[in-house]
Amino acid sequence: MDALHSLVESNSLKPIASPLDSLPGVFLYTELLTHTNKSSQHPEYLRHAALEVINNIPVEATLIYTDGSKNEIGHTVFRSEMITIDVALDFVLEHQLFGEIWILSESRSVVQYLDNWRDVSDRRGMDIFNKLKTLSNSCVLHLQWIPLHVNLTYNDIADSLSKEGTTVPQAYVKPLTYLELYARRKAFVNISWWHPPAHSWYRSEGPVATIHFKGDRKDQTALARLASGHLKTLKFYRGDKKFNICTKCNMIEATPQHLLDCVALVYDDLLKRPAFVLKVMKANDLMDLI
Repeated sequence: MDALHSLVESNSLKPIASPLDSLPGVFLYTELLTHTNKSSQHPEYLRHAALEVINNIPVEATLIYTDGSKNEIGHTVFRSEMITIDVALDFVLEHQLFGEIWILSESRSVVQYLDNWRDVSDRRGMDIFNKLKTLSNSCVLHLQWIPLHVNLTYNDIADSLSKEGTTVPQAYVKPLTYLELYARRKAFVNISWWHPPAHSWYRSEGPVATIHFKGDRKDQTALARLASGHLKTLKFYRGDKKFNICTKCNMIEATPQHLLDCVALVYDDLLKRPAFVLKVMKANDLMDLI
């Protein structure tokens, strides 16, 4: 258990903010002055939309650009951006900056996460919330999302410094957060969906064997069930697959593989001779098991 705690950052089971908490001098913006979609809109349009926000910031305000990059020690872009915003707030507190302060972040997801500050429960988010709470009494702080890689000079400088920082050796690696563990597990599951297990029931020359079979709907369904392994007699008992007993040999469960073996067929017959497979199954009265 101690080893697990050293690898995973502690996470509160309930949000740190109380219903009475407020951040009167803090404003978070997950959009520019107009609605934007980074994936579909031209970079030049995004650049002008971002400049429209930046040019409207008062001249006397303090501007801080932040950028986080993924590195080899396990920090995601989200985690790195959370760290840079935390460090930016440390800078504001250390230098006792007052007046209007704008932190421009290239991570929309981080700004969205912090915008729901009442639900923040991870340690880094708690630290940021406490600093925002302190600063809300002495200055007006704006946390604004701006798009990356749209030719904004200071934003590009922050991006370059961030990437350079990932090459610096780290003496101490902070434990992973629960959000990072969730993101890693989600990525692993997605890869599993994109690359199915390499066993015989996933082999096929096409998406489904019945695509190459011109028969009625009932026969197509039977072939699809046999090819996928999802027979209508399939049941689950305590997590294990269970099938009815084969009516031909009356000895073994009628799994898809056994049904083929019992009539001297192989899986490739489903793909190359689907009509013949159906004829054999019907001749042996096995259709009720498929």
